[in-house]
Amino acid sequence: MVKVITPPAAEPVSLNDFKSWMQGLPISADQEPMVNSLLKAGREEAEAHQNVAYCEQTLQIAPDNLSGAIVLPRPPFRDLKSVTAYMAYGTQQDVTALYDVNDNVWPAELNLKDGAALPDPLRVVNPLVITYTAGYDTVPEKVKQAILLYATWAWMHRGGDEPVPAAFYALLSKGRVVPV
Repeated sequence: MVKVITPPAAEPVSLNDFKSWMQGLPISADQEPMVNSLLKAGREEAEAHQNVAYCEQTLQIAPDNLSGAIVLPRPPFRDLKSVTAYMAYGTQQDVTALYDVNDNVWPAELNLKDGAALPDPLRVVNPLVITYTAGYDTVPEKVKQAILLYATWAWMHRGGDEPVPAAFYALLSKGRVVPV
């Protein structure tokens, strides 16, 4: 499971983008917070569908299986912040220096350096906690279009009376990362 430690500072689609997309449909100041919420929900749904981080955010994983490469979900990878080992007797140790990041694969992977060994004994459940940043510098246009489509659908169908349009998922079908 991926935990969001620091969410994006800004959404990839703004309120003004939505107003322009809606071609002058009046949106009152009282309705603006709801529209912003719909845009955020659209980004979150799109990220969940593609398994990708669109805007820079700090993420954290705690894998149980340490054999082989550790996949860093929600690409694109930006920066490794820390790798913390949790010992069986309750202490923790920074082991970031023991790992190399392979960002030449999608999604990026974390590999124990040649000759390096983790401290022992590690706790059985979530022996490592890995914190990293991920997200695009520039969000792809098709993703922005999908978010606008989602927010428009949610605006027009506030009662949840219709399914999310297939076009939303069609726009996001390419570039989807299938979890392993």
